[in-house]
Amino acid sequence: MSLKQAFTVMYFLLIAISINAEVPNTTNYQGRLTDASGNPVADGSYLVKFIIYDAPTAGTDLWNTGFQTINTVDGLFSYQLGSMVALPNGIFSDTNRYLGITVGTDPELSPRSRFISSAYAFEAGNVAWSNISNIPSGFADGVDDEGLSQLGDTLKGNLYFDGNNDGTNDGMIQVSGTSSNLILGDNGITKSFIWGNSFGEVDLYDIDGDLTAQLAAGNIGGTLRLKDNTGLDKILMFGNYTGNSSVQLPTDAINNTEILDEPGIAGRLNSTSTITLNQTTTTMTDLVTVTITIPSAGYIYVTGHTLQFTSGTTAANIGIYQIDESSGGGLLSAYYTWAGFISSPNTNNFYQSVDANRVYFKSAGTYTFRLEALANSGNSTTAVTKCYSSKIIAMYFPTSYGTVSAVSSQPPSDVEATLVQSTNLDGSTEQVYEYDLRDLELKAKQTALKAKEAELELLKAKQQENRQEQ
Repeated sequence: MSLKQAFTVMYFLLIAISINAEVPNTTNYQGRLTDASGNPVADGSYLVKFIIYDAPTAGTDLWNTGFQTINTVDGLFSYQLGSMVALPNGIFSDTNRYLGITVGTDPELSPRSRFISSAYAFEAGNVAWSNISNIPSGFADGVDDEGLSQLGDTLKGNLYFDGNNDGTNDGMIQVSGTSSNLILGDNGITKSFIWGNSFGEVDLYDIDGDLTAQLAAGNIGGTLRLKDNTGLDKILMFGNYTGNSSVQLPTDAINNTEILDEPGIAGRLNSTSTITLNQTTTTMTDLVTVTITIPSAGYIYVTGHTLQFTSGTTAANIGIYQIDESSGGGLLSAYYTWAGFISSPNTNNFYQSVDANRVYFKSAGTYTFRLEALANSGNSTTAVTKCYSSKIIAMYFPTSYGTVSAVSSQPPSDVEATLVQSTNLDGSTEQVYEYDLRDLELKAKQTALKAKEAELELLKAKQQENRQEQ
């Protein structure tokens, strides 16, 4: 049996990929097995041994596969040298390398085949700088000074970015003295500048390339500067300062209508008018009113005070008081209070301090509340009931810190309410609903959140539209 050799190895591929990847440690050998008459052997499996020597005859056995099984088709076979027994590093460091082949029990084929230059591409993975000729100036010291390719590389010059490959500098890594900076741009216009100096700084630029925002670590604390398009500082924040000097804002930056969660108060005093309650009417009489405007949804606590005067009878003389929104309304169960006597001690003058209060939950807007009074229908016909120095105060609070109970004959929709029994002044009972005003607060916050989300979506859409126009 004899062997006709045919090398078909594309070593240029190995050389090409060795620039960015490790040099492959195998090389392909192809041949054809024939019999003594030169005919291809029958298709099947055969034992073949490959040996690399340092001489065309005799010499030293540098690498030996031992017998390996190959498969033939029409006598043709292919074998990857180094696939089963690794090729040692440096085996192709010398040009005198020869391949010996033994098939089965036959003697080694002669002559041995000398490796041509393509096999020596293995050595590209181990070549020393001193063995390379025509080295570019930037590589002469064994270090790539012009670019970065892997961990450990050092950049000794500027690295430029050109996104459109049009020669425009769209950004760079800048080496300056002992520090480095990162500059990001858009079509040659700087947009972001990150300074790598001793304290660190980030500069941001607008669409026209004007510096409008700066964030710096500083050597005495961080600072934030927001500028207008002329370069004037508008908003300043200093991390190392305290009090008013730590933040500087334009004089008109914040006004009372923009502080949506600031508590507020409104009050009114009726010190000049004495009001005598009509003993025969069933309609409430206003003692004093107050109007308050609240900037956002929240609680309004209303409290009223008056000095009640009674005289003229030894029988019943009672005044009934409550906080209400509606003028001339009827009694509000569980909210009214009363003062006076079911049986007066005598017909002399008596003075009593009276207070009434109530809590509302309201959306942003303007509201009027009143302290109102009514003479009890069971009063004596000679009874005199008067009110002096009536006053009312309304206070706004943006949120709650506990249960805020309220009652109503008909609770608001979508609010969990409990039916309870309320006892009136005359001893009669009334069915009312008790509920927590915090449920209304939660609904208001959910509505505000949805409105904010819609506002943000609209803002995003406008920003996207502006980018497309650019």
